[in-house]
Amino acid sequence: MNLKATVLGGIFHLKKRKVDQILLDLLQEIKEERDATNQEILMQRYAHIKNVEKEISKFLGSVILK
Repeated sequence: MNLKATVLGGIFHLKKRKVDQILLDLLQEIKEERDATNQEILMQRYAHIKNVEKEISKFLGSVILK
């Protein structure tokens, strides 16, 4: 049981780091995009990934969200 929790914790920490990088990349794309329609699509993707980050943080027990 402890082994499973330890492995899942490590995997979710790696996923959180990857999600953080995806969010930074999306934020940069949103800033650079000039077309309003494309900006809206990117913002919807950003919101979806942000929800994924919340779920991962909830699993890890960390509440530090930007």
